[in-house]
Amino acid sequence: MPSFKILKPIPSCNVDIKLLRLIEYLYSDFCKQYLLTEVDKNDKRQFSIRIIDSIGTEVFHSVDSIIYEKFPDEIKRIDVDLDAYNYDLKYNLRIELKFTLLRSSSILEIYFSGNEARSASIAMCDKIMQAIKSKENDNSLYNPTNNAGSLIFSISFAPFVLIIPLSKFSLKLWFIVFYISISLWVYLYFGKKLKPYCLFDTPKNDRKTGFANWFIFGLIGFFLFGTILTLARRQILGF
Repeated sequence: MPSFKILKPIPSCNVDIKLLRLIEYLYSDFCKQYLLTEVDKNDKRQFSIRIIDSIGTEVFHSVDSIIYEKFPDEIKRIDVDLDAYNYDLKYNLRIELKFTLLRSSSILEIYFSGNEARSASIAMCDKIMQAIKSKENDNSLYNPTNNAGSLIFSISFAPFVLIIPLSKFSLKLWFIVFYISISLWVYLYFGKKLKPYCLFDTPKNDRKTGFANWFIFGLIGFFLFGTILTLARRQILGF
């Protein structure tokens, strides 16, 4: 029996009950279309939603069984999984979708053993990705990849490496260079906290989103208007 496996990162997104309900519908449709199974048949079909927070793990077997409209404030991760099997045809489908606060662990994994396994797996992956992209946000900008994060961290230490060459320049240049370094540290440390990769629909995040936007755009505004444009004005106009 041919099989195919996909492991793919997901885009940053807002996660709410509506998105989970759409994914549950897609999973059910996949079983009918690719496994050729129905709910009332004596085939294995296990759907689960695991909501993980700082206290523990809550497990649901349908979106309708979730009793709240918004997720708990201390939520850290949501797993939406499917494990289905057609005993007659020996078809097997496993899907693991992980929404987390971090970019590196927010992934989609699909394993399918059945007819036209490769094309079927790709089609399922595309439909799930399309559903997630309907809730896509810009939080990936504040959650760089590991390689990009390491590069930014290294650049932020450039002033300390160049401390002797920079000593020949004015205090204005010193200020700009160190301000950039501090901004990069703030970006690396607070970016992920203020703008997590997967933003869960919680009362706390509703309140925090406004503050996060104010803080980030305030920092950018201070850098542009309080530093760069001020120095440019002095160089061009002399005051």
